[in-house]
Amino acid sequence: MTPAARLCLGKAVRALRARLIADLDASLRATRQPKLPNHEQLVQRAAARLLQRRIVARSLEATGIRASVDELAAVLPELFADEGDANEPVPVPAATEHFVAETLDDDALASCWTDAMTLGWVHQHWNEPAREAIYARLAADPGAKVQPEEIADKTQLFTERYMADWLLQNSLGPLWLATCEQRGWTPDCVAHGTLARLETRRADWRARRAAGTVAATELMPLADEEERRWADYLPQPLTADAVAAAPKSIRSLEILDPAVGTGHFLLVAFDLLLALHREEARHRGEDRSDREIVEDIVADNLHGIDLDPEAVRIAAISLWLAAKRVAPTARLRRVNLVASQRGSAGPADHLGSLLRLDALPEREQTLDTSADRFRRLLQEGRYHLVVSNPPYQGTSKLADPSYVNRHYPRSRADLFAAFLERGLELARPGGLSAMLTLRNWMFIKQYAGLRADLLTRCDLRALGDFDRGAFTDISGEVVSVVASVFRRAPPAPCPAVALQPTAPSRGGEGVLAKRAAIRCHEGRHDFDPQALAQLPGHPLVYWWSPERVAAIRDAPTLGQHAPVAQGLITSDNARFVRRPWELAPGDLVLSRDFGQRLVGWVPYIKGPAGAAWHEPVSFMVNWLRGGLEIRCFERDGRIASRPQNMEAYFRRGIAYVCIGSEFSARAHRYASIFDSMGASVFPADVPETLAAMNAASTRDFLHSINPTLHFQVGDVERIPLLRVTGAQEIFERLEQAFALHESRRETSVEFVAPGPSPWRQARAWAWQAVDRLEGAALPAWVEALDPEPDDDQLSFALGVALGRFAPGVEGSPCVLDPRRDDLSHALPDGILFLDGALDPETGADSLAHPACALLHERWAQRPPGKHEALRDHLRLAFFEHHRKTYDNRPIHWPLSSARRSFVVWATIHRWDGETLGKILHEHLHPALRRLDARLEAPGSGRARARLQTLRAELLEFIATMDVCARRGPPSPTPGKRDAAYVPVLADGVMINASALHPLLHPKWKDPSKWWRELCAGEGRKSRDWSRLAARYFPARVADKCRREPSMAAAHGRLWRDHPEQAFAWELRLQEELGADFTIDEDWTDTAAPGEPRGSDEARDAFERTRPALERRKA
Repeated sequence: MTPAARLCLGKAVRALRARLIADLDASLRATRQPKLPNHEQLVQRAAARLLQRRIVARSLEATGIRASVDELAAVLPELFADEGDANEPVPVPAATEHFVAETLDDDALASCWTDAMTLGWVHQHWNEPAREAIYARLAADPGAKVQPEEIADKTQLFTERYMADWLLQNSLGPLWLATCEQRGWTPDCVAHGTLARLETRRADWRARRAAGTVAATELMPLADEEERRWADYLPQPLTADAVAAAPKSIRSLEILDPAVGTGHFLLVAFDLLLALHREEARHRGEDRSDREIVEDIVADNLHGIDLDPEAVRIAAISLWLAAKRVAPTARLRRVNLVASQRGSAGPADHLGSLLRLDALPEREQTLDTSADRFRRLLQEGRYHLVVSNPPYQGTSKLADPSYVNRHYPRSRADLFAAFLERGLELARPGGLSAMLTLRNWMFIKQYAGLRADLLTRCDLRALGDFDRGAFTDISGEVVSVVASVFRRAPPAPCPAVALQPTAPSRGGEGVLAKRAAIRCHEGRHDFDPQALAQLPGHPLVYWWSPERVAAIRDAPTLGQHAPVAQGLITSDNARFVRRPWELAPGDLVLSRDFGQRLVGWVPYIKGPAGAAWHEPVSFMVNWLRGGLEIRCFERDGRIASRPQNMEAYFRRGIAYVCIGSEFSARAHRYASIFDSMGASVFPADVPETLAAMNAASTRDFLHSINPTLHFQVGDVERIPLLRVTGAQEIFERLEQAFALHESRRETSVEFVAPGPSPWRQARAWAWQAVDRLEGAALPAWVEALDPEPDDDQLSFALGVALGRFAPGVEGSPCVLDPRRDDLSHALPDGILFLDGALDPETGADSLAHPACALLHERWAQRPPGKHEALRDHLRLAFFEHHRKTYDNRPIHWPLSSARRSFVVWATIHRWDGETLGKILHEHLHPALRRLDARLEAPGSGRARARLQTLRAELLEFIATMDVCARRGPPSPTPGKRDAAYVPVLADGVMINASALHPLLHPKWKDPSKWWRELCAGEGRKSRDWSRLAARYFPARVADKCRREPSMAAAHGRLWRDHPEQAFAWELRLQEELGADFTIDEDWTDTAAPGEPRGSDEARDAFERTRPALERRKA
C-alpha cells in the first residue's frame, strides 16, 4: 500500500462510516418498533461487518481468488458463526451498497487490495471516533478514569511496517540462524552472500549520507526479496546456549503476539516464515507444497490474544487472505487466535494476556471452546518468540489497577511495562521476547526495579531506539518508542547491539528519515548491558563509552551528599503569588541571612526555563501569618495546597529547572520558599555543587537517564558529583557580575539605575570554565558589557517622574516606598497627564513640571524613532515596552481616552481612593476648559472640527472615569454593588487593573478579561479572595467566607466564621512562630449588634464555651 493510498483509505473509511451508520440506522428504525435497547450496537456492528465483507471481496477479486470467509466459521465459531449478509440483523438499502461500491472503486485505492494490512488500517480508522471520544472525556475531567471496556479502543495503535520488520528480523532472524547452526545447515542468507553484501552496501551508503550525496530520507536500495527479509537484521554473535535452545525445525517454532490487535506482527511473520519453511524443505531435501506450508504456519507457528473480538476477527481474516494469496486452495485447519473480552466480570475482560493462569476464578474454568483456547495460548514458558506492540496506558488512569499493582509491582506504572515482564514469562527458556514499547522504561527512576530485574535475570540482545516521530499518524513529539529483544536466559558474555537511527535531539525527524537510517544501520552501538546494570538506577544509556560508564559508576551522587526536595504547591498562584513590583516595597521581606524563619511576602522560587547560576527575586509568595491562608486553602472540601518540606524553607540552596529541554541550576540569592517547579538541593558547599550541576556532563547525564521534559527529584539525586576545579572562583566572579546586572535591571529588587550588563558574557564564561578539560586553567576573564535597550533609560526617567525611583545614586537602593520616603522630586500624586490636543511646543500638561526634566533629557539622548515628540511617544507607543518589561503586570498604568488623545500615566504604588478624583479635577476638567476656550477663539473650520472631535473624546473619557471612580464598572453578572474604586496593592495588578478596564482598554486588553473573571466568581478562576471582589460583591464573598476557612482568613473573618479552626491554627502557629502569635482581625464596621467586633472578643467568647481547649492553650 502506497503512502498516498493509505491517506486516501483513511478518508474513504471515515466517509463510509458516517454514511453506513446513518443509512443502517434509518433502515433498522423503519423495520423495528419499538426501538431495541441495543439499537446503536446493532447498527455499528452491522456497518463494520458490511465494510469488512466488501473489502475482503475486493481483495479476493484483485488477486483472482474465489473463496468465502465463511470457511473461518469452522475454526473460529465464536467469531464467525453468524458470518454472511443473510445473517445480519439490519437490511442494507441498495443506495448504500452503491455508495460503498463507488467509494471503493477509487483508483487511488488500487494498491490497498493486494496489501495484507488493509483490513487492519480500516479497523483503526473506523474506531477513531470512539478513541477520540475517550480522549475528550479524559481531557474534560482530570479525575476521569479509563473503564475496562475502553482500554482496547483507547490504546489501539497500528504498528508501522518498518517497526514490525525490525523486531521480527532481529528476533525470528537469529532464531533461524541458531536453528541452522544447530542442524549444520548453511542458511541461504550466508550461502548467497546476502548478509555480507548488505553489510558492504550499508557502509557505502552511510559514507554517501555523510558526504551529502544522498538525502537523509532516501532508502538504501535492495536487490531482491531475500535482501528485503534481512535488510534490518543487526548481525551479532550466536552463543552456544542460544543455539542449543533454538527450535529443531521451523515447523515446531511457536510465536505469540499477546496483544495481537488486527494481526500486524503475525502477518509480517507469515511472510518471513513462508520463506524459511521453503528454505528448510530444501535443506531437508523435501518437496512441500505452498498449501501444506501455509496451513502449517497458521496452525502451528502463529498465535495471538487480544481484548477486542472485532480486532481478532480482522486478524483471522487477514491471515486467511494471506494464506489464500499464496495457496488459493489452502484450507485452514486451526487458527490460534482468541479474544479474552467475553463479557464476564473477571480480570480477563480487560487484562487479556496479563492475566496469570493461577489467578483465574472458578467461573472462568468453564470448558467452552474459546476459554479453553485462551488457557492453552496463555501457557507460560511455551513460546520460542513473543512479539508485540502492547497497549500504552498508565495504570493511574485505569478505573481498577489493583490486579496490575498486585501481580506486576516492578512494572505497575503502565500496561506496556507489565507486558515487558509478561512476554518473558510466556517465552520458553532460551526463547525471545520482542516488544515495541514506550521508551521511558529504559531511563526513569520509576522503572529502576524493572531494569535491574531485566538486566540481571535476562539477556538483552537488541534495541531499536526509534524515539519520537516514529509513527506516521502521530504528529510531533507525542510518543517516544523503543523496540527491545530479550532472551529468557542469563546475560550472555557478548555485547548487545542498539540502533539509534536519529539522534535524541532530532527525534522528530519523521518516519522517512528513521526508515532510511534503519536500513543502512546508521547509529549502531555495541554495548555491555552488565556494565550499565552497575550504574545507579541502571539506566540503559547504551551510547556511553566504557570509560564514561566507569567514571559515572565510581563517582559519588548528589543524593548521597545533599538533600533534594520539592517545595510548596499553592494550588492557586494567581491568588498567593505576586511579582515583587506589584507590592509595596516595604512589604517585601528580603533577607540574605539564610536559615531564619520569615513571615510576610517572601521570595518564591519557581522554575523558569533557561535560568542558571544565580536566582533573582522574580516572585513573592503570601507567607503572612506563617502561610495561614495557603495552608488552610481548600478546594471541593479538601486541602488543596501542599506546603511540603517546610524544614527546607529559607535555607541556602540551589534551585534547578524541572521542565524544559535544558537542565540548569542556580544558587538561591535570598532566603526563599521554593515551589515544586523550583525544586532545590541543599548542599554544604554551594559553589562546588553549583558548578557540578551546571556542567555539560551533568546535562547530558540527565537527558540520558530521563529524556522527557520533566526532571524528577530521583533523577537529580542520581547526578554524579564530578569535581570542577576553581568552583569557588567561578562562583565569586559570577556573583559580582550578577550583582551588577541586578542593579541595572529595572524590575530587580536591587535596582539602582539602568546601564550595561555583564551577565550574558559572565554566564558564557562560567559554562566554558566548568566544561574545560581536566587540569586546564580557568579561561581568561574579559569583561564585555551588553548595552541596555533604548527605552530602558526613558523607562527609568518615567519612574523617577512618577515617584517610583530616586535619581540613581551608584551603590544605593533606587526603589522608593511612598509611605516613608521623600517624593518631593516627583510629580504630585504620581500622575502624569498627557494632553494630545496641545501643540508640541505647548507645555500646559504634566510634561511642563520640573519632575519631568529627566524625561526630557533622556528623550533628547534617544535615537530618532517613529514619534518626534515625547508626548506622542508616551501616549501611543511606550506602554508596550513597559508592559513587556513587567511581564504583563505593569506598575504604571496609561488611563486612556478612546483614541488615546488624552492619556494619564499613574503609578500603582501612589494610588489611593482619591486618585481618580484628582485626575478628574486637576487634569481632565482643566483640559476641557482649555478646549472650550480654544473653541471660542476664532479659527478655521477644519481646526474647529478637530477640536470638537477632541472635546467629545475627552467628555466620554471624563464620564467613564467618573463612573469607575464612584461606582465601579458595570458587571456582566448580577449582584454587584456600586462602590468607589479603592485599590489594595496586595490584590495584585491583575485584580486592581480589572476594575479600571474601561479606562485601560484602548492600550491594554487583558483587564477586560480579568474583570469578567472577577465578576463571575466561579471555578478555579474565582477571584473572591481579593479585597476588590469583597468591595463590589460583598454578599457573595461573605457567603464564601462562611464556607471556606481560607477565604475567611483572606478577608479577616477566620475568627468570625470559623472559630474552631482559628483556635487550632493559633495553637499550631504559636509552636512554629512563637508563643505570642495571634490571628488578629477586626470587623467592627460590619458587626451585628451583640456580635464580637474582632478576633480578641471572638477568641474570648470561644474559650468561654470551650474550657477544655482553654486549658490546652494555657
